[in-house]
Amino acid sequence: MSLDHETYHLLGLNEPTPTQLNGRSRANFLATLTVPGDVNYHPCREAYPHPGTPEGVIIAFPAWDGAKVFPGTVRDVSIYTTPNFDRAAPASLIIFQDGAFYLTPNGPVRATKVLDVMFAKGEIGATVAVFVNPGKRQGSSEPPEIQRSLEYDSMTLDYGHFLLDDLLPFVTTTIGANLSEDPARRILCGISSGGICAFTASWHFSSSF
Repeated sequence: MSLDHETYHLLGLNEPTPTQLNGRSRANFLATLTVPGDVNYHPCREAYPHPGTPEGVIIAFPAWDGAKVFPGTVRDVSIYTTPNFDRAAPASLIIFQDGAFYLTPNGPVRATKVLDVMFAKGEIGATVAVFVNPGKRQGSSEPPEIQRSLEYDSMTLDYGHFLLDDLLPFVTTTIGANLSEDPARRILCGISSGGICAFTASWHFSSSF
């Protein structure tokens, strides 16, 4: 079943995370988990391309409003294609939830640079990467985290339908891409709640991802 905003509030899922658990504060837990050298995520070596490495193409679509599964929302979407992209051949697909986090050129992941290097080395073939942010409800005073949690943490079919019925048709029509139908070549990527929805969509739609 779908999870709407009224049910989301009724279940108390909009409430902030508790500041204490079993008498211990979040600061106590953070101190326990903090290990020297692991404070920051260090990009992998592929995130630092050699000069002259061919770069793929990135097309940005700010405030895209084509999400029929989540009506009344807008979100930023960016589409990357590997260098010299062949639109006739079936391409591999990777979709990044919280896309801006992965897309930032000097951020902690630098996904397009990694894909550029892997393509230059022949480790991957033609690939389409979609960087999609959670939606923002138009005209709503709710913090954006509420819509993100509703989309990402609701373990229903909704997010998978959003990907398959709304986002991917937009991607293929916009760039004229031919995406592989092989689920082994269609990856969903996410961290934290983004990882939850990536797993949930793959679980419910295992023939697609």
